Amino acid sequence: SDGWIEIATFGIYSPSALAEYGIEYPVMNLGLGVERLAMILHGYSDVRQMVYPYLYNGVQLDDVEIARHIKLKEVPETPAGMKLALAIVNTAKEYCNEESPCEFLAFEGQIHGRTVRAYVVEREPNTRLCGPAFLNEVVVHKSSVYGIPRNEKYEKYFKEGVPTGITYIESFAFFAAKQGELAALKGKNTEVRVRMVEGLSDINLTLQKNVRRFISSSGGKIDVRGPMFVTVRFEVDDG
Repeated sequence: SDGWIEIATFGIYSPSALAEYGIEYPVMNLGLGVERLAMILHGYSDVRQMVYPYLYNGVQLDDVEIARHIKLKEVPETPAGMKLALAIVNTAKEYCNEESPCEFLAFEGQIHGRTVRAYVVEREPNTRLCGPAFLNEVVVHKSSVYGIPRNEKYEKYFKEGVPTGITYIESFAFFAAKQGELAALKGKNTEVRVRMVEGLSDINLTLQKNVRRFISSSGGKIDVRGPMFVTVRFEVDDG
């Protein structure tokens, strides 16, 4: 009836079922519904309002709140790894327009007791070290997430929206540096690359599912893509 919430199930196991496991004694089962208990504690009458507030409670996320939920998936764990990430970014920016094939030493130093050298590389001929979207920045504008360059065409997105301050190359460099640390631990050379960006995960970014659902339910979109074409090669030596 109205006003009642079922919070648990209760029962005694069948003796024949227990006999299959050699159990001679009666066994009681009690299962509590965590969501139902939370409904009582917080005064909800509909479990959907509590579990899916962005759909059933009319909760609104502004652009600032959406931007705050865009986070790096992987980051380096050591001070040297952080320096490595920064070196990758700086090298890519400095030599981005160099004709390929080419490679540039970005970092040489000790990580986990081994010497690590990191190169930003492009082996394919007749192109550039980095693709044209490598400096695209993630911006939230009117409940949508975009990966766009800072130029006149997209000026209003940066003025009216909320720039995260995260560029493709920066978020990717954190991922690459983490892989460099792992290569040092294993004592093995490795290589990481990103070619065509088709979503946040391709550049080491994540966004919670509930925020994605809110964006979709609000008529927004996540449009983070573009040709990045950045490769980082790691050489690892003992000592």
